[in-house]
Amino acid sequence: MTPDEARVAREARDGLVDLLGLAPDASWSRIVQSVRSLQQSTRGLPDDLRDRGWSVAVHNDYHQAIRPGGPKERATFWLLTHAATGRFLKGEGPTDQDALNQIRAQLREVVG
Repeated sequence: MTPDEARVAREARDGLVDLLGLAPDASWSRIVQSVRSLQQSTRGLPDDLRDRGWSVAVHNDYHQAIRPGGPKERATFWLLTHAATGRFLKGEGPTDQDALNQIRAQLREVVG
C-alpha cells in the first residue's frame, strides 16, 4: 500500500468511526458489524428506493383482525410509483421493513 493509499484508508476508517459513534480504537470487525446493523435498521425506510426515482404514493399503517373477534395485528402497506417508467410496486406486511423488502424483491425481478 502506498503512503497515499494508507492515508486515504486511515481517513475512511476515522470517518466511519466518527459517523457510527464508535470508540477511536474500534476494530475493523466492530466497524463492519456497526455498518451492517445500520443497514438493517434503515431497511424500514424507502430512502434507497427514492434515490432510484421511486415516490411513495401511499403508506398506511393499520391493524387488522385475522379472525373475526380475534386479536388485531399490526400491518403496513406501501405503494411506490416511478414517474419516468409509469410502473408501480406494492408491499404489505407486519412491518415497514417487511413491506419495503417485498418491493425491493419485486424491483430486483423487474430490473434484474
